[in-house]
Amino acid sequence: MNAADIASLLAAGTAAPTGPEDIATYTGRIVTWDELSGVNTVEVNGVILSNLRVIQSGIGVAYQPDDVVMVVRKQTQYFIWGKVGAPGAGAANQIRSGLVVAEESQSDTAGGYVDLPSYGPELRDVYIGSSRRCLVLVKAAVHVTNCTAIANFRVTGASTVSPNAASSAYLGAPEATMSASSQLLLTAADGLNQGLHTFTMKYRVDSGTGGFANRVLTVIPF
Repeated sequence: MNAADIASLLAAGTAAPTGPEDIATYTGRIVTWDELSGVNTVEVNGVILSNLRVIQSGIGVAYQPDDVVMVVRKQTQYFIWGKVGAPGAGAANQIRSGLVVAEESQSDTAGGYVDLPSYGPELRDVYIGSSRRCLVLVKAAVHVTNCTAIANFRVTGASTVSPNAASSAYLGAPEATMSASSQLLLTAADGLNQGLHTFTMKYRVDSGTGGFANRVLTVIPF
């Protein structure tokens, strides 16, 4: 882009346009983004624009350098309208959830996580975008007899994340039945990468015998 083109773009952004020039759209590229404050720089047609306002939606906004975004200009103000995702690579960014109703027991597994006879729930082809984060919800009706019964999850695919204590839905007692749940924000710090993943619920019983029913696994990428 030559100097005249850059000057033209800047002039369009600072003038008070009329008629069809009142609104314009561009494709931009995130150069920098502060995840706490939203302070940003965005490249539009070779020009670096600073601290564009952000049109917010969903449960959180997170951009990474080189993300392609739609930029809208309303008179002299620019807005980041949202991320541009390709089909098969984050265009849908869907919330996924699975349920297994069957009540099944599991005996002492010596500290290891296993599958139950009615497998899962399992969520395949969950796409994690460039933000590399998602909220994972685990829930089950748990029955215990002199033990601790634990429902958790494992991630495979573009990332490998093993069950850990922070994501456990558990119940421990001499004899009890209740609904147990957990919520975990999974991020790049946990080893979560961009790409397609499979999330699978796993189960562990320490000492005695535990039962699991109404097992629910939900993943919310954002």
